[in-house]
Amino acid sequence: MNEQKTFRAQQPNVELAMAQLSENRHPIALVLDQLNDVRNLGFLLRLADAARLEKVWLYKMEAFPEKKLKRFSRTAHQYVPMAHLKCLDDLESLRQTHQLLALEITAASVAYTDFQPQFPSLLVVGSEQRGISQEVLDLVDGTVHIPMYGLNLSMNVAMAAGIVVYHFLTYLHHKVNV
Repeated sequence: MNEQKTFRAQQPNVELAMAQLSENRHPIALVLDQLNDVRNLGFLLRLADAARLEKVWLYKMEAFPEKKLKRFSRTAHQYVPMAHLKCLDDLESLRQTHQLLALEITAASVAYTDFQPQFPSLLVVGSEQRGISQEVLDLVDGTVHIPMYGLNLSMNVAMAAGIVVYHFLTYLHHKVNV
């Protein structure tokens, strides 16, 4: 049986390796629109760390208790660059340099497997109760969804983001290697 070693156990110089990982991030960032559950924020930060995403942008989100965030993010909040978008104009500015995509089922959305992202990209996810706000949906360059084959019409926002982020990473690495 192969035993998986921790990051620290694999690195002779942990500080140097962490600095290199911090600088060498994938050109994908998350935008969290009105997320209101600290558990989902923690899980999304863990995803951003695992996938070495560029950044996590917080839009229209209230602060969460540090103790709970630490518990659910498993300290990923210490390693993932995060910033607040103060207004819609801030998101519009990011759109000048990034493809802005929403992960939401809409009349115009495309299955994520049929979509060819451009990089750098921003993937917007919303709260599980309300989804992505209309003001943000009106701004995006495209909308992708995960086909649902069961009776339930939705899945956890962090799980959905993980599926799409890793698909985009596969596309990015395949595109780079072609």
